[in-house]
Amino acid sequence: MQSWRELLPKNKDAVMVFYCANRLCTTSNMAARETMKLGYTGVRHMTDGIFGWRMSGRVIEKP
Repeated sequence: MQSWRELLPKNKDAVMVFYCANRLCTTSNMAARETMKLGYTGVRHMTDGIFGWRMSGRVIEKP
């Protein structure tokens, strides 16, 4: 199994956005904090999650 750390970019200044489904989920907050502990500076966290993003009327892109 691949470690989540192997998925992080080499550039520690890269912007990364962490989010869950909504405010009830805390996994993205924990992941963001752990990533910052590794020295990443471009860490962002969407507190309201994807649900909050949608409710605010913002555009959603799918890969």
